[in-house]
Amino acid sequence: MTEFTKSIGWDIGIKNLAFCIVVPKNVSTSETITLNSHHYAIEHWKDISLVSEIENNLNTNGEASILNIELKCSSEKSDKIGESALCGITAHYCLVTKSADGSYQGRCKKHFKKEGHTRLPEIAVKKCYSENCTGKCVQVLRNHIFIGYCKKHISELIKAGVHTTLDFFKINKANKTATINLNHLGTALFKELDKNRTIMLSPDNILLENQPVLKNPTMKSMQMFLYSYYLLRGMDAKDARRGTGGDGTGGGGTGGSDVTIPDKHIQCYCAGKKLDLIKFFPKEEQIRITALVQKVKSGYQQNKQMSIHLVENLLCGNTKWSTFFSNHKKRDDLADSLLMTLHYLEKANLVKLVKQLKKDSGVKGVKGVKGVKGMNQVSSEIVSDSESLNLDE
Repeated sequence: MTEFTKSIGWDIGIKNLAFCIVVPKNVSTSETITLNSHHYAIEHWKDISLVSEIENNLNTNGEASILNIELKCSSEKSDKIGESALCGITAHYCLVTKSADGSYQGRCKKHFKKEGHTRLPEIAVKKCYSENCTGKCVQVLRNHIFIGYCKKHISELIKAGVHTTLDFFKINKANKTATINLNHLGTALFKELDKNRTIMLSPDNILLENQPVLKNPTMKSMQMFLYSYYLLRGMDAKDARRGTGGDGTGGGGTGGSDVTIPDKHIQCYCAGKKLDLIKFFPKEEQIRITALVQKVKSGYQQNKQMSIHLVENLLCGNTKWSTFFSNHKKRDDLADSLLMTLHYLEKANLVKLVKQLKKDSGVKGVKGVKGVKGMNQVSSEIVSDSESLNLDE
């Protein structure tokens, strides 16, 4: 039986690693959400990107990766009421000079031409920046990662005394997040989580979104890195309580001395059942939400949209988290982390509900349905409560 204790749910990702910490409460307040007459407080809710930490690790090793940098055009434009605003379109070029705060200044193709530029570093950094050279870029400048050179011109610049070998980063050849070196990935994850170690280790139940090992091995590695983090940090805390920390700090690190960790329940959780929580919603809300997501053609996007709609409904009346959620760019990942955690806490009650609905409707041997597609197939049965959902682990 699920214990109603503090729980954290992780939606696995590299650019978007979302987590939500949920704590059961006895009474409803403006700070809680209510599901199945149970009240829950969202203690922490965040979407983490490991890109910056990975880049820092690469830089330490004399490398740079520009594949994850998303630069927008910072050229000014005039809006309809005549006020100045930034373009915001994805940049294709970058100015040689940085802004006063040291940030890069991107330019889209339109503003590149409009401002009269004839030559600027390209964001893709594929070709040597030496004039008229079409050679492949192999290294970039440390102080401007969008200016890169081929082997020939790097050698010439060093011989001429314009630059030294220390002025360059080698370009890391990973062309997408799935090909990032696992050592860099694991190190980045541990460093990022240790920035808020006390928060990360406070829940009693740790739920890790299960990943397909063959379909997406990198994400499976991320899942197991998270699993390992909790195992290792738990061991650190136990050593600290016994005064046997090997580094003299009892497990050390940010907040390590303040953390007391009992045995944790760590579970690789099948997150595909989280949409079943709609069964706890009023029938009119079930019909409304199902009708909304039916307008989306892709089954994958239907599930994402349903997650968002379910969370929007749950957050009604909770100004703090409703505002946070509605203004976030990655609402789908945040929604998945919250719903997965709530599903874990309400799973036993969900099983009882479905059994009772079957009993009341006289339905026997009805197979379960999964996701929005399954909900659509039985949408006509929502009103009569005769729908059955698959809740098997």
